Amino acid sequence: DYHVDSGVGKLSRDTSTSRWVHVCPTCGWWIVSETVTVKDTLKITRIRYGAAGSLQELDLSDQSLAINEIRSYLAARYDERFKVHPRRFEEVVASVYAALGYDTVVTGYSGDDGIDVILESRNSQRIGIQVKRTRNAITVEQIRSLVGALYLRGLTRGIFVTTSSFPRGATRTAR
Repeated sequence: DYHVDSGVGKLSRDTSTSRWVHVCPTCGWWIVSETVTVKDTLKITRIRYGAAGSLQELDLSDQSLAINEIRSYLAARYDERFKVHPRRFEEVVASVYAALGYDTVVTGYSGDDGIDVILESRNSQRIGIQVKRTRNAITVEQIRSLVGALYLRGLTRGIFVTTSSFPRGATRTAR
């Protein structure tokens, strides 16, 4: 939330009022609080809730959008994830891991040999990430393909990030 002070006013010699508007810039919900102070001792606070406006509509196919804008937008409107270009989605995933403290490298979009992002942790461990922005469930063969890509790059750890789901045997195959 951020706060906008709408001002302090005098109702009478011994009474003043203060109004605050608290607005969530992501979803548009707002809270208005009004505090009336009588003789510097008695405080009465009234609170009103509501919503106004709508989220900014982003053209998620626009390659020039800042990654943090896309992340914020998707946090509020996850159903829009399929409108993000797959390459930009890989960059969004990398930015999430960067915010968690990893050094990240997004590999080339084509010819990446199945590894879309490489993470390096504080202990210098390298982790390969495969990102699939899809509606279809991930197949066991795609998990095996990630394992092969990790092996070819000399990586011993990997993460499969997807917008869909994994089949029953996925955990067994990953192990």
